[in-house]
Amino acid sequence: MVLVGIVALGTSSCQGDPVPTRADYRRRVNAECRDAHAAVALTTPGAVADAERLIAAGRRALVLQRRAAASIAELSRPPSQRRGIARWLNLVRSTLDSAGASLDAQARLDLAAANRANAAGAALGKRADGAARRLGFDDCVTSSPRG
Repeated sequence: MVLVGIVALGTSSCQGDPVPTRADYRRRVNAECRDAHAAVALTTPGAVADAERLIAAGRRALVLQRRAAASIAELSRPPSQRRGIARWLNLVRSTLDSAGASLDAQARLDLAAANRANAAGAALGKRADGAARRLGFDDCVTSSPRG
């Protein structure tokens, strides 16, 4: 069973916010990702857990990740990075959707569907991680959170 990996995302900038520098935006996004990593770590069900507890922990983690996404969505973005950030965010959304589909399939005991969702999520997550690295969002990379 695969637990949901941590990623963060955002959408468009708010009209009233001042335009941040690339460095300021990167700091804010990385801080949001570190906070999300810490919150998700607390959802771990423990060493001995049945499938139901693992799925529940995965759902809690997914809720936290979507909350982090909503927080990042409120941040104004540097104009020079808007397109790259939008591409990254689309990949992140798709990765989270795949994680949700996997959890739903696991709850139905449909392991073939869970495996398909996991494979799709892993491929999307790898692409999202690459985009995060290129943007300087190192704390948003699922495979190597700093902290």
